[in-house]
Amino acid sequence: MHLVAGRYKCNWCGADLDLMFTDRETIEILTQHEGVDLRIIIVGEEEHHRCERPTQRG
Repeated sequence: MHLVAGRYKCNWCGADLDLMFTDRETIEILTQHEGVDLRIIIVGEEEHHRCERPTQRG
């Protein structure tokens, strides 16, 4: 995740995560690397965002 104009965006796909900089909930980022690279962003205990990209490994 990265911060742009006070809002968080996904580093992988650029999606606006609809989280304000002042949000204080626990944010967990899970990344899996099996066939495709999958990123899941969990806020509190709820999945908030999911995206994937082709594996970069050969």
